[in-house]
Amino acid sequence: MNDPAPVSPADCHFRVASAADAPAVNQLFAEYLASLGLTPDAELDADLVDFPAAYTAPGDTFLVATGPDGQLRGMGGIRRGELRRVFVRATQRGRGLARALVLRLLQSAIATGQTQFHGVIARSNTSIREVDLACGLLPTGRVPSHPKQRDCETLAVTRPPDLSRPVMLLIGGTPAHWRALLTHFSPQFNILFAWHDSETTAVDLVREQTTAARWVGAIRCDLARPERLPFLAEVAQTLAGPCRALLVLPGAETLLPALKQAFAPQLAAHPASQIVQVTDPIRPDELTTLLSAAAAR
Repeated sequence: MNDPAPVSPADCHFRVASAADAPAVNQLFAEYLASLGLTPDAELDADLVDFPAAYTAPGDTFLVATGPDGQLRGMGGIRRGELRRVFVRATQRGRGLARALVLRLLQSAIATGQTQFHGVIARSNTSIREVDLACGLLPTGRVPSHPKQRDCETLAVTRPPDLSRPVMLLIGGTPAHWRALLTHFSPQFNILFAWHDSETTAVDLVREQTTAARWVGAIRCDLARPERLPFLAEVAQTLAGPCRALLVLPGAETLLPALKQAFAPQLAAHPASQIVQVTDPIRPDELTTLLSAAAAR
C-alpha cells in the first residue's frame, strides 16, 4: 500500500517558531507526553520553559509545521546537535511530515557548519525512531547518562570529514554484497547504503568501515516503496553531498527507472557520474572500470 499523499508546500508550511507559538508548542508537547504515557519533568523539559530562547544559539533552531488554517501540525528542534521534541499530531501522520521536519532540522544545522547529530529516543517512541533511521541516524548502543533517561537510546550520525571525496550509494543487495563493495570502494569514496531489514548489520558495517580515512553511512529505506526514493535521494545529498556513483544491486533491479528519476539531478552534476546495475556474482573487472570512471575528477 502506498503512503497517503506526501506533505507538500501547498498544505503545510515550515517556519522558525517564535515566542507567540509557545502556548501551542506546549500544548503539542503535552500531547506528545500523553502519547508515550509520560509526565512533564522540569529538569528534562527546561528547554520548553525557556522557549524559544533555548533554541537561539548558533546552529540551533525550532521549527513548527502549520496547515492552511495556521494550526500546528507538528514541531521539532535541534539544540547543540541534538534533535528534540519531534512530534506530529496523530491526524497528520503517514505523509512524511516527521521525516521532512527532521531533514529540515539537519539541513539548518549543517548550513551553520555542524557535522555531528544525535537524538535521544524513548524506547517506546518507535515512530520517531523510524524517522531518525530514515534520515541516516543509527543506534549507537549508548544509553543516556541521565538517570531519568534509562529507558532511552541514542541514535547518531556524523557527516563525512572529507566532503571532497565522491559519494557512492548502494541500493539493494545483501550484507555479503555490501561488505565486498565496501572493501573495494571505501578507500576512494564516501559511501552510503540503503538498508531495510538488517539493522544490526547496518550498524556493524558502519562501525567496521568508518575510520579517520574512510566514511560509511546507512539510511533505512523500504525498497518495496519506490515513492520513498526521492526522500532517500534528499537525505543522501544532505549527509554526504551529490551522488557520483549509484550501484543497483541484486534485488533492486525493478527500481532502476525510479532511481534514475530520483537521483537524476545529482548524477547530472558531474560528467563522470553514473548509475550501474551490478551483476551477481560481482565481477571484479566491472568494479575496476567503475572505480576508474566514477572517481575521475
